[in-house]
Parts: sequence; C-alpha cells; structure tokens
Amino acid sequence: MRISVEKSLFSKILTHQQSLINRRSTTVPILSHILIEANYSKQGEPILSVHGTDMEMSLWEKEVIKPFESPGSSVVCAHLLYEIVRKIDDQWVTLEGFEDYVTIRGGAAEFRLPTLPVAEFPLMETQDLPFELSIHPGLLADVIKDTSFCIATEETRYALAGTCFHFRENNQKEIFCNVVATDGHRLALSQLTNIVINEPKIPVGASLLVIGRRTIQSMVKLLESDPGEQVSFRFSSNQISLQGTKFQFFSRLLIDRFPDYMSAIPQNHIFSVKFDPKELMKSLDRVGMVIEERTRSVKLMFHPNGLTLSANSAQGSAKEVVKISYDGEEFTLIFNIRYLSEICQHSRGNIMTMKATKGQNPVVFQDVNRETLYVLMPISN
Repeated sequence: MRISVEKSLFSKILTHQQSLINRRSTTVPILSHILIEANYSKQGEPILSVHGTDMEMSLWEKEVIKPFESPGSSVVCAHLLYEIVRKIDDQWVTLEGFEDYVTIRGGAAEFRLPTLPVAEFPLMETQDLPFELSIHPGLLADVIKDTSFCIATEETRYALAGTCFHFRENNQKEIFCNVVATDGHRLALSQLTNIVINEPKIPVGASLLVIGRRTIQSMVKLLESDPGEQVSFRFSSNQISLQGTKFQFFSRLLIDRFPDYMSAIPQNHIFSVKFDPKELMKSLDRVGMVIEERTRSVKLMFHPNGLTLSANSAQGSAKEVVKISYDGEEFTLIFNIRYLSEICQHSRGNIMTMKATKGQNPVVFQDVNRETLYVLMPISN
C-alpha cells in the first residue's frame, strides 16, 4: 500500500476514531489500533477506508482520495498515527505499508510504525436492526447537544450514564421521540416530531433506547461532519447504527432501566418569569468569580421587573441586578451556578421562561417557541 492523503482530510477521519479507540488497551492490544485500507471501488474511484472498534462501538469511514500507486491494508496504532498526522508540517501525508511496519512521510519528517496482522483485526458483531428513521444530520445533532450535557458523570449511576430516546405515539397516532438526559440534579428534554419510521408499530422493548455517553459524543462528531441531507438511524432493543454519506457507525445500548422522567417534570407552578438567558449567563459569570468551588451556589431574589443575583464566600461577595419580566410577589431560589449557566448556554433564543413554586420543588426552564425544556432542583438554604 502506498497512498497520499490530504492532511486535513486524514486528520478529520482520525479525530473521529479517537473517542472510539481504547488507547490503553493492554489485554487486547489490537483494540488500540485502526485498520486502514486503500482500494479502488467498482466505479474505479480510489477509496481510503478507516475502521476502528472497541467491541462496544464500531466505525467505518471512507473518503475518495487521489489515485494511488498500489492498494493494500495495514493495522496501525490509532493515537500515535493521529498525533503524527496532526503535527506534520505539510498539506499532504504519504503512507506506505510493508509486511510488519508502515512509513509516514510529510514535509521533511519521516516516521516508521510497527503494524499488527490485518487478519487479526476484530469485527464487532452486528445485528439485524429492524427499525429505521431517516433524519437530517443537523437536526439529530441539535437535539443531542440540547440534552447530553445533563448526562450523569458518576460511574455508579449506570442507568443515567446516557441519553434516552423514547419513541411514543400522540393522540393522532403520529410517532414522536422524546430525547432525555438527567443526572438526578437536573433534566433536559427535547423532541423529534413529524418523524417517519419504516415500521408503523415499535414494540415496547425497542421503544426506549439508552445510548451511552461515549456513543453520544461520537454520534455528534459524525453528524456535524456529514455533508448529506439525510442520515439513517436504525435500532433494535440492544443496538443502534448510524449511517451517513461517508460513514457507518454501530454501538451497543446501555441495558438498564431509565427512570420515569415524566414524573420529574412539575405540571403546576405559582411563579412565571421571563428573562434573556444570554444576559443572565453573563451576569452569572461575573457574580460567580467570588464563589468557591466547594459550594458553587448562587442566590436569586425575584421581585417585580428585577432579579438580584448574589453570592458570598471567604473570597468576597458579589451582587448584580438583572432585568426580567415578572410582576408577582417576591421569592428566592438558590441554584448550583454551573447547572444554571449551562441551561442558559444551551438556550437558542432571546427569551426563556422559568416556572417555579415555593419551597424546594423542581423548577422548569423553557425557551419560547421551542420543544426543549430543562428541570433544575434548587439547593436548600
């Protein structure tokens, strides 16, 4: 194998593999490697394909490159190849494969890396995935980004370590999908509406999918780089696939019960406040400079047409008044400042509504004219 690949293109492909590959795999060293193949398609196009897997996820990606001298394949360390290509000072990278090593050249630099046998590269076992949804990649990426920041990071909370895709029917028998993530302190819910699935009925076992954090991260990167108008999202009760113009991605699902998220969303409220989320985020950033990492709490005092933010710590105190739309009685809430800032950060509009009750009950935040909402638990005094 001897090929020349544009550095920016090769770097993009290798970047996608980084969240997939286990670079510290000692029990199965080949799982820290990727399979690189160069062949001509049936139409005579020179194709570079790269395949990586950790046996939980699997990604094939292909690109048309300039004609090469000889086809072939090699299994190379993914992380080291990525770092080499990233730092090469040239627009083109040349890869040449031999029996037990490859050479990488770019500019004045030349590297020689050992390879593993191509025949030993593992293939993840994939299943028949009977349900298929065709969707614009940007739309799917948006609902994932709107919610995935609420995924639990504690490894002990396995059931919350992913994003839930819950397919349901409305009263008109139309299928929609709730996309939900929660860490127990906050919850994000977005919706995919007006969707068409190849099967009119989805059995209960396959209607609720919990997709793990690492899979979600890989999906967003692939969706944002796909130039096509549609991607194919296929699923069963324990596996998903995502296929775009130039990639095919498989992943196993988290096999655990996702909590009853609908019961966590309060339906009744006493106070309703409208505010500019971007302005509130800026104010939180200023007030938060005096907050200690240990506490991370900020007090919000609501009064007619005004919101006073305040924080106190051993480092000092801060206070700022923010304009809001509210004409009710005064009330006070305390929130984790990072959680509140992230909700404001993920807002897409200039007006957000906050609905609350007295006490330590969950508070709902929602963009005007959008399906996405957030639920945040206040902190006790």
